[in-house]
Amino acid sequence: MSIQQVPQELIDQIVDHFSSDFSALKSLGRISRPWSQRTRQHLFQRIVLTNSALCLTLRDIIAARPLLSHHVQEVEIRHEDRYRCPLYDTPYLNDVLALLPAITKLFLNGTGDYIEWNRVPRILRDALYGVMKKATTLKLTKIYHFEITPLAQCQALKELSLHHVYLLAARFKLSGHTPHSQSLPRRLHRLTVGDCGEALKELLTRQPFATFDLCHPTELKVHAFAFDEEMSFALELCSSAVESYHILALSNKRESRDPFPDAIFDFSRTPRLKHLRIDIAHHHCWAHHDSDVLVLAAEALNSVSGSSALETITLLYGFTPPSTRGAFSTAVDINLAAMDEGWSQLDAALSKNAFRKLQKLLLILDISNATQHEGDWNWVPKQFVDQMPKMSERGILNVARSILQTWFVISSLTWRDVPQDDIVV
Repeated sequence: MSIQQVPQELIDQIVDHFSSDFSALKSLGRISRPWSQRTRQHLFQRIVLTNSALCLTLRDIIAARPLLSHHVQEVEIRHEDRYRCPLYDTPYLNDVLALLPAITKLFLNGTGDYIEWNRVPRILRDALYGVMKKATTLKLTKIYHFEITPLAQCQALKELSLHHVYLLAARFKLSGHTPHSQSLPRRLHRLTVGDCGEALKELLTRQPFATFDLCHPTELKVHAFAFDEEMSFALELCSSAVESYHILALSNKRESRDPFPDAIFDFSRTPRLKHLRIDIAHHHCWAHHDSDVLVLAAEALNSVSGSSALETITLLYGFTPPSTRGAFSTAVDINLAAMDEGWSQLDAALSKNAFRKLQKLLLILDISNATQHEGDWNWVPKQFVDQMPKMSERGILNVARSILQTWFVISSLTWRDVPQDDIVV
């Protein structure tokens, strides 16, 4: 019998039997000491539903063990098959949601195909909006015809992610005003957006009617792909309090349009910015010679006037090649990247007195696909250090690499571990 065939109840009984024998629990390999007394809480903390059968099974489990419902805190509804989406034609999902009072994180994920919100039965949509009102984290991915207005009433929300979310065209009417400044006790802290400009703009213009502050998140993450005028305008409405700005320019799509618009580097809308991170895919940049993301970033930083609050800058440079190229090409790509004129421009821009508060410039080279020995990479740091002598002289430049999710920092030719706080992936 494989491990997949072992009934969960039997696993629970075995773990409970050895609950005071930590060495035995360690041998089981399913549990660790810090939470050995709370097995079911961790096993049922996150639930992923992809079809009606799973919804029915979960409903029956909770009916048999009602206490388990209080352990479920994260629910992801994943649309992997257009013909079996649990959102469209199953009453079981509505029943399950009614049995889960402790949900704090809700994910609606159109992984395989877009979720068509107008096809979701009204009773289920109402139930989902009810969960959203209590959730602290909400992530919506690949949804068509979404009704975004109710999110303005989700006052418990602290983290919101909108990626490929589109409004119902027949109902979509942009409000002609900017949101009023309100003093509300609760506010959104983290906002992640990508390819959802119209939806975000419409949500933010509902601020006068919202029950929490939508417009002053302190952490902002923006996917550069499909960045348009609507997104640029929306970010004008919600960036004034941002202290951490993460630009994600990694993409496997080779589109003919410019994937890195200037507007994404408009730092005038983030006057309180302390931490900047930019993720770049080298092979994507190489396909768009006219849109050097380093040059764009350097020019934007050079235009900053007055005193900047910026303390840290992290640049993650991805060197995982597309399937058409082998891993051997990584060394060549790094050599080409090191010759980018953007490094010297960035060095000059950051040497301005406006950035005197800057404490760290961290360059991470993502070479997780590389097969070379560690000694083969000793030549890497000097190439980048030579391009940024002013930052190196200030002692704030670090060059790092990633190998199989292990991070190292190169300081000249010396390696040392990177504190976990330095890198958040």
